Amino acid sequence: MRTDISLNKRVSLSAAMIRLVVAMVVWMLVIPPSYHSGQVLLGARERCTGGWYITGYFTPVESDYNGSKEIIKVIAPDSAVQNRTFYSSFLHDVKVEGWGKTIAGDYIGLVTKDKLWHSESNPTGAGGEPLIQDTVAVDPNIIKIGQKMTIPTLPEPWNTTTLIARDVGPDIKGKHLDVFTGEGKNAGEETHRITSHGNLVCIL
Repeated sequence: MRTDISLNKRVSLSAAMIRLVVAMVVWMLVIPPSYHSGQVLLGARERCTGGWYITGYFTPVESDYNGSKEIIKVIAPDSAVQNRTFYSSFLHDVKVEGWGKTIAGDYIGLVTKDKLWHSESNPTGAGGEPLIQDTVAVDPNIIKIGQKMTIPTLPEPWNTTTLIARDVGPDIKGKHLDVFTGEGKNAGEETHRITSHGNLVCIL
């Protein structure tokens, strides 16, 4: 009788060990390698990693500003140089954000390559593509351009928005994403609302 009990215990222990090993193998297969290593791996399957710093950027709209003004030289799309007058506070925010919508309806930006003010019909990202609502700036060494992702730890509605890596920036390095929130004052307020550390980013 004792022999039977001992044998049953060994069989039960062996079965438990097998279940544990199987569970560990399944866990390693289901949970992406990026979760274990803390590094982003790109591919078709969704992969989530933590520890991301999220910021936002937007397009300032001149009609939202007031105060003192200054004159700057702006290069038009046809290369003509124009002297134009804008609110100083508007120009300050445009320098920070990249592009700004003028009262005249065009967009001005201080272009990185020549450090001069330019005018365009639409705001663009670093690659010349139009800036649209679901754009996110990334470090291309971490996330490839064109990659889709979600950030489920952001406040609504950003937590369910599918974002696309379309832009880059000199300050976007490592696990840092910069989400484009749109145009105008409300979009500017959204940049503050979503700025946060320790976010979860899921590559789709």
